[in-house]
Amino acid sequence: MIERDSHSNQSYDRAEIGLLNLDFKQEEKMIRKMMLCVCMLLSVWMLRGEVGVKAGIEMSNFSLSKDIANTEFNSRKSLKLGAFASIGLTGGLSLQPEFYYTQKGTEVREGTVLALYKLSYMEFPVLLKYRFPSTGRSLFSLFTGPYYALNTAASGELKINGEDRGGIPDLKENVAGSDYGLVIGGEFGYRLGKGRLILDLRFSLGLMNIGKNVRQISGDLDYDDTVKNRSISFTIGYAF
Repeated sequence: MIERDSHSNQSYDRAEIGLLNLDFKQEEKMIRKMMLCVCMLLSVWMLRGEVGVKAGIEMSNFSLSKDIANTEFNSRKSLKLGAFASIGLTGGLSLQPEFYYTQKGTEVREGTVLALYKLSYMEFPVLLKYRFPSTGRSLFSLFTGPYYALNTAASGELKINGEDRGGIPDLKENVAGSDYGLVIGGEFGYRLGKGRLILDLRFSLGLMNIGKNVRQISGDLDYDDTVKNRSISFTIGYAF
């Protein structure tokens, strides 16, 4: 009996070590991708391109494949931080790769039950931008392009009658590890010093079903229903 327990404990230890190694490998891959983005931005700057930083607010929600009666889906407000590089092409056109740390999710209210879904992403848009001709300090641009995002965290909060009931179990396992979609927006710039002050407004349309188990959001959803990210963000930045 003691021998069997010992072997059982050893197998559990090996499983735990395997899970820890998997987490470390995922974190290592994420760090490598972030370092690659930083190197790319520095390379553009060395080639006399334009680089910059942005920070602001993201208002996100879920888009479901069908409506759910007596259930409200309210936007979640969160922080958005990132950097970008702008590479001139021809005329007013430029290619603008970016990367952001952004938080998405939603607030679901059904009767006395309130559930908050919080999803964190490293997001990588690649935008085609057109800057309208201007002779003054003010500049206006429109842009569009795809984005790809990696989910870095998923957590939730549950309240019933206003009382905290803890987190939402197994949320990370029931959310897809990545997302992709389309970005559409506009940018207002003002020449300031050697660079530009930037105001950015954009809409992100998720095209991927991020729910592995959509019934965790609502029992009224079927397993073949879909959940997609939707968000509007406003950021302020500076281009060097």
